[in-house]
Amino acid sequence: MYSYNIFKKELCNFLNENEKDIIRKDIYEFNKLINIIDYLPPLYLEKNKYFNVLFKEKNIFKLLYLVCTEYLKNINKTYEEDNELFNLSIKLINKFYDVFKPINLNNKYIVIYPKLSIKKYITQVKESEDFRFSYISEKTLEKLIYLIIKFSEFELSNIDKRKFGEINLPSLVLANIKLYEKGILKIYQNEDRKIEFYLTKINTNKANSKIIKDDEYIMYKIIEILCKNNYGSFTACDFMK
Repeated sequence: MYSYNIFKKELCNFLNENEKDIIRKDIYEFNKLINIIDYLPPLYLEKNKYFNVLFKEKNIFKLLYLVCTEYLKNINKTYEEDNELFNLSIKLINKFYDVFKPINLNNKYIVIYPKLSIKKYITQVKESEDFRFSYISEKTLEKLIYLIIKFSEFELSNIDKRKFGEINLPSLVLANIKLYEKGILKIYQNEDRKIEFYLTKINTNKANSKIIKDDEYIMYKIIEILCKNNYGSFTACDFMK
């Protein structure tokens, strides 16, 4: 059982609320994720109630309310309404739980677990004993690539080809993702919800999260998203060696 005030601070820490970069907010180093897992118990819900809200009422907010209430009861059995705590908990559930992939427990109950991708990441790190790479969900990775494509497209339209020569879009996207990984490129969202990109100097005193473990997979995802969004027909051969 946890004090609400202490738990609110913990949730803000887990959600990276102080991180301004909208992508790094969803990137987690191994040690931090291991700590968060202790706060992600399995959530047991009545099957009929869950599916009625999801399929009959088709009310996603009500479903999240249902799941969140169960979550907070797990944290503190004497849970009472607290808007700030509730909103933080909703964010936590959206980020870390497979809310829409319940597991059938029996005729009466289903159980909702933390996301399988998190478990896989933790297992892989433990087995390989390679703690250099941080956890990034597939959804966040795709969002990063999409935003970097937009930034790279802008760069290409303003580049001096006489000075730099021809640079193709896939190669520029990959190069910019590596700049992002090193902390040189940052992605913020301003008060008007517009995306802003910033280039900064490398901070030699701070180790940035490594997210590119497999260059070939990153290249595959870049090609996939480029083609999906009608940027042209590309293959792995389009990346400059």
